[in-house]
Amino acid sequence: MIFVTRLVVERHARLRRVLTERSTFFYSAGIITLCLPDIDFVIRFFYPGFEHGGPTHSLGLGVLFGALFTMVCRIRYTNLPFVPSLVVGIGSAWVHLLMDVVTWGRGVMLCWPVSLTRYATGIPIFFGAHHSHPTAWKLHLITLTTELAYVFVLWRLLRRFWTARSDKFVQEASTR
Repeated sequence: MIFVTRLVVERHARLRRVLTERSTFFYSAGIITLCLPDIDFVIRFFYPGFEHGGPTHSLGLGVLFGALFTMVCRIRYTNLPFVPSLVVGIGSAWVHLLMDVVTWGRGVMLCWPVSLTRYATGIPIFFGAHHSHPTAWKLHLITLTTELAYVFVLWRLLRRFWTARSDKFVQEASTR
């Protein structure tokens, strides 16, 4: 996630200018936004019937989490551009949802409140954390390893995409 955010920041000149030398808050807020869908674990203490992967894992709440990210970051950085920061915020929340869709388990309610259907792929990529077994460190290590491998592959693909795109713009500019 942080690699994707960094690429967005590097490609957007105004974001890059605003975040120069004081970007820690922005990236930290992105990571917190990435984890926000799992607030359902806290909600379960107050409402025991509330299930993981439910409403907090919907695309609509992902937009809300992204808007919250943007609002908090615009308070911290007064001249932060709205649209790119909103894209980073929504992207942070949606990455969590998409990773949960490709994890072993019941799936997530991506379309809540329109539909209560849980979406999951038939072929899970991630092992998934077992929150009901917090001391099962081997299971959590497997989850962390698969997620880090996924992030590495995603980072390599995005780097290749952005490098190829940059090379194309340089070639076009040199032919003019």
